[in-house]
Amino acid sequence: MSAVLASPRGIAEVLGDIAPGARLYVPGGSGEPSGLIEALQSNKLLTAGSAITTTFLPGVNKIDLAALHETAVVSSLFMQSDYGAAQRDGRFRHMPLSYSAFQAWLEADATFDVSIVQVSAPDEQGRCSLGAAVEFTPAAIRRSKKVVGVVNRQAPFVPNAASIQLEAFYALVDVDAPLATYGSGATDAVSLDVARNVAPLIEDASVLQVGIGKTPGALLELLRDRRELALWSGMLSDGVIDLAAAGTLRGDRALTGCMALGTRRLYDWIAGNPDVHIAGCDVTHNPLNLFAIPRLVAVNAAIEVDLFGQCNLERLGGRAISGAGGAPDFSRAGRHAAQGKSIVALPSTGGGVSRIVPVLDGSAVTTIPRTDVDFIVTELGAADLRGKSVFERAEAIMAVAAPRFATELERAWRKIRDRL
Repeated sequence: MSAVLASPRGIAEVLGDIAPGARLYVPGGSGEPSGLIEALQSNKLLTAGSAITTTFLPGVNKIDLAALHETAVVSSLFMQSDYGAAQRDGRFRHMPLSYSAFQAWLEADATFDVSIVQVSAPDEQGRCSLGAAVEFTPAAIRRSKKVVGVVNRQAPFVPNAASIQLEAFYALVDVDAPLATYGSGATDAVSLDVARNVAPLIEDASVLQVGIGKTPGALLELLRDRRELALWSGMLSDGVIDLAAAGTLRGDRALTGCMALGTRRLYDWIAGNPDVHIAGCDVTHNPLNLFAIPRLVAVNAAIEVDLFGQCNLERLGGRAISGAGGAPDFSRAGRHAAQGKSIVALPSTGGGVSRIVPVLDGSAVTTIPRTDVDFIVTELGAADLRGKSVFERAEAIMAVAAPRFATELERAWRKIRDRL
């Protein structure tokens, strides 16, 4: 710790040294640098003319765009529900890329003046672990002129995570602050029923990708009787702790993700844990790696699904609320990996309307194409689309839709079918 404490600086002081108009990279999720956003928002002049690229996650990280300088532009993989006006004004740029595509863009085209990254306290060799969130940070650092390290005493040192040597930092900020957390909350009855219909599709020795949320949380609880499971996922959540305790996981590289995102319990559990591998997205989302994983089972949530099997993960009622994330990468890999599966799970209704729709319309986008889906699962069952024709797929999907919308869906499908 002495190397860090010898010359730590305040985040506002470090930001003051960065020239106006700088191109900044800022990681999100549990890797959000503590105190950075507050400092940027406290003095608009710090962001005059700046271009900030970030991977902030809806529901986890937040920037008040109005608190930044009016000439600042923020670019992100994820749209947030209240950024619409800023996007129309050009102050916010939603980049509609999957994780693998964003990784490729970083490596080929991105350039930054400064990357500001959160790391753990260094070990005896002066290595600072990226800990709970590696994600795109190594790639961003390679494309940056300078790197500022926010050394957070509460960030876990994960032995099998990417690390940065102290001497690689242009400046150091020493903080002791909680990491960004995510808790899916109590599982509701519908989410549990959806998870119950997903669980039989996951066999022993599967390699599981699952996101965060109520249904994924419930699913992990239901898999404690499996054996020789592994997780290769974008994010690892609190549920992996109980899977490990139950003897569910295999011994070799059972837990791999680009980020651990959950409660303080999870961050304490991964600290010093040699069984947890937090890698960059060049590893976790690399198509060559994913396609080579046998028995890969991808489980992703959707906002709505149509009768062709097209899945919208990003727009609700015509409003953009999220981004593609890693879902397209894993869905395609699960569909094509040896003995793999691509599963899309969702409640059959939401807000009083059917989430199974005849066809995605102009208010939606296709995040996962129909060619990359094996199963559509709701609380009413699992529609197996493998090997089915267009007509057979539609019938299977209608069978897991809410009964009160059955007549409406069937009527709409007849009109679509007659034009095919």
